[in-house]
Amino acid sequence: MTRLMRMCLFLLLATHFTPMSFAETPEHGTLANISEPSSLSFSCQMDGQLLNCDFAQVIVVRKADPKKIDAEIKKANDDYARMTTKDFLDKKTCDGIADFENHFENGDLPKEKAMSAYGGKAFASMTVIEKADTKSFSDKYLNFCKNPTKENFIDLASFTFSINSRTCSITTNTFKQIFKQDQL
Repeated sequence: MTRLMRMCLFLLLATHFTPMSFAETPEHGTLANISEPSSLSFSCQMDGQLLNCDFAQVIVVRKADPKKIDAEIKKANDDYARMTTKDFLDKKTCDGIADFENHFENGDLPKEKAMSAYGGKAFASMTVIEKADTKSFSDKYLNFCKNPTKENFIDLASFTFSINSRTCSITTNTFKQIFKQDQL
């Protein structure tokens, strides 16, 4: 259970052990976490001696922490040092990137053409930023195919990391909780 959820449950339960009655218990509200992007909203209703609450939690997490770019570059250096070029490149992938580049440059990219970097999302339905990132990624990948140096590999790894550091995963969680007032 996250810190935010524990705090919300504490606030609701704290009313249980104070002179405040359930009638003074907050019926709805939202708690926002200021150190990380998440929130917990709640809505409660009294039902006799029971307090029925519905909670909705939202958590936003980056795919990669931008502060960890140095570690990512070190990892790319280590990967490049221990692997052979064949581990990184295959002719089919490089040919596919080159084909994409040719279609992109000619402006005749088929609408059904998809890039796996965006979960198979068709290029035509991508946002302007996704298209620019895809084009930049394919440029860097093709450059690495043509000249598989450590510098080009690190450039590709750094760019991929920068995309992931701007990409967030949003998780929602809903749940119910029933609180019973103790008789004093």
